[in-house]
Amino acid sequence: MPARTYPLAGLLFIPFFLSGAAALAFEALWVRGLTLILGSTSRSLSCVVTAFLLGHAAGAWLAARRLPPSPKSSLRAYGYAELGAALLGMSAVAWCFHGGDSLVALRLWLPGPSVAGDFLLACVVFGPASAAFGATLPLVARAASGRIRISLLYAVNLFGAALGPLLATWGVARLGATATAAVAALAGVAAAAWALSMTATLPEREAPKPAATPDARSAAAAQLRLGLAIAATSGFLVLSAQVAWVRLFGLLVGDRVFVTAIALSCILFGLGAGGMIANRATQRRSAEQTLTLSFACAVVSLATALVLADPALLSLHPDSPDYVRSAPLVRAAFVLTAVILPAICMGTLFPLALSLIERTAQLRSVGTAVACNTVTGALGALSTAYFLSGRIGTRGILVLHVVLCAFFAVIASRRGAARGGRALIVGVVGGFAALALWKRGPALGVVHPQLRAVVQEDASGIFEAAALPGGRLAIFNTGSRLAGELGRTSTADTQRYLAITSAHFAPRLEQVAVLGMGYGISAGAIARGFGATRVDGVDVLPAVFDSLWRYQGYNDAVHLAPNLHALVMDGRRYLHGQVRQQDAVIVSVHQYRTQGASLATAEFFAQARRALRDDGVLVQYVWGEDAAVVLASAAQSFEEMRALALAKGEAIVVFSARPVRANPQQRGPVSLQLAQTALRTHALFEQRLLQGEAQLRRWRSQPVASLHTDNHPVLEFRRSPSIGTFRVSLSPTGR
Repeated sequence: MPARTYPLAGLLFIPFFLSGAAALAFEALWVRGLTLILGSTSRSLSCVVTAFLLGHAAGAWLAARRLPPSPKSSLRAYGYAELGAALLGMSAVAWCFHGGDSLVALRLWLPGPSVAGDFLLACVVFGPASAAFGATLPLVARAASGRIRISLLYAVNLFGAALGPLLATWGVARLGATATAAVAALAGVAAAAWALSMTATLPEREAPKPAATPDARSAAAAQLRLGLAIAATSGFLVLSAQVAWVRLFGLLVGDRVFVTAIALSCILFGLGAGGMIANRATQRRSAEQTLTLSFACAVVSLATALVLADPALLSLHPDSPDYVRSAPLVRAAFVLTAVILPAICMGTLFPLALSLIERTAQLRSVGTAVACNTVTGALGALSTAYFLSGRIGTRGILVLHVVLCAFFAVIASRRGAARGGRALIVGVVGGFAALALWKRGPALGVVHPQLRAVVQEDASGIFEAAALPGGRLAIFNTGSRLAGELGRTSTADTQRYLAITSAHFAPRLEQVAVLGMGYGISAGAIARGFGATRVDGVDVLPAVFDSLWRYQGYNDAVHLAPNLHALVMDGRRYLHGQVRQQDAVIVSVHQYRTQGASLATAEFFAQARRALRDDGVLVQYVWGEDAAVVLASAAQSFEEMRALALAKGEAIVVFSARPVRANPQQRGPVSLQLAQTALRTHALFEQRLLQGEAQLRRWRSQPVASLHTDNHPVLEFRRSPSIGTFRVSLSPTGR
């Protein structure tokens, strides 16, 4: 390795660390922002990740084609790329959170079916910033040529990236989305300023290199081909595995709000550690030996995780026969073997590819390697999320990764191990691959297979309908309980009260939207019991509609109602695209702490107001510790409120822009529906309405430090006693 020609070479780690943190912080904010436009978190995540990877590939490829001739000019170009990435990333966040209407108009203008149009929108909004981030590695590699190992720089960048999602999640809760984006932009500007300040320490031109012999050129070409092949393989494996890893975290954590940030940070820390290991390993052994060990260790780790999967996951739910309170060690071992160790093993691959390319002295090919890595990564993520998940499930994806890693381990061992060592490696990886195939088993989930009525898995997650002991029924999605359990009076009654209260106060029931189907009880009562002309049932999970027939004893067989229109989309996206004004909008997502926090923001209430007729009503479930901030946020759009008091400080609140009065034409149907609930009679219903008035006065008298908005949610981290879920609470005092 050539001697260092300037003393500050190691300080390149600092701007590249900041660059990684800024890039992933922006990516987390983009996912949040696009969710407000598209609705579904799963759809938004896949669109942003794909746009980020494809933009990254385009930026790396362009940087490789236009690589500056000297380290000094490369470092200067790197600084400008960081500056551009920071400004473009900040602009994209501002566009999402403050220019939502223009984004919706752009989405409606873009051609193509739903999925294609959403991807195209993400590429238009986030592609330029992603391309600027993609150009940074080829440029910094050229600037540091011969002075710092590129693989080490890449590992440092990954460690910065691991902090990005966590800092973004913390920042949104404390500072707001726009302010968090400004902090990320400042980190990018600092990286740019640091890099530009270092240009004075670099020489204008590199020292001439001696001409390579034909044999050396042939060896370099072989190393380059191997490096590009490893880069492409690494991208597919890592991004395909990431889909499964995020889903596994969702099963264990049981929450879709913070799980992505937690999972990404753990994965990126693992990849960064793998990069550090690869940097050391390549100094002591050949590339083939390092490849063989990496793939073999991944096989052993993933196969072990498949053995631990059921004891770890089925011990989460108290009703499971496998429930064990002392199972945290098993769960920790499962996370270690299913996610952390495989991430470290796969994290060695791309740094190894960079090391091989660096040895060829063809630094222009670094950009090509980045492009290959990110393009195959996008292919791996999309194919796994939208094709493999629905066909072989998360457990099958893990088995597939075991088989692929075993195959690559055997191929690499043909050149990286002696005959005896090769036989040992083939035996070990073959045995563990056979173990993985034997453990492919049923779908992963938190509910014991004997208690499951149905398990479906697709791009939206792992959906479980469970027949629990005592005649109770429950539905889960990727570990989160979507609603309270049927068989407990409060759950069915609460969903029916939503429909009853809507019918009692809505002047007419020609057009009604139910956002969040749950067990279908609210939609069934509106469609069958009150005879609405058209009921749009909206849910982000197609499996919810597929399972409605299982609850027909509770939901009036809503799946057979001719006036029900089932729409698979998020509630906000539904309201964005509505041309018919609604008589009533029912928000039946009454666990918005974990599933539907975006359906309780000031922006949502404004959107609902625009979708309603002048005398239409919005009906929503709220509870004590969250009610004050929800009501204050709703008051920005609705002047009138009425409430039906429930138990334990809960209420169903009716919002309207005009005075709210009872509809006498619905008195008979309301009484019939009340007879199926604990209230029984209309007199008790009226009594609860009076109690609700007093409850509203108490809630509205509480001080509210900050409204709940898309840009600045008031959040606090909590932990639920059941299933160990992280929960989100809207705090009326902004604590």
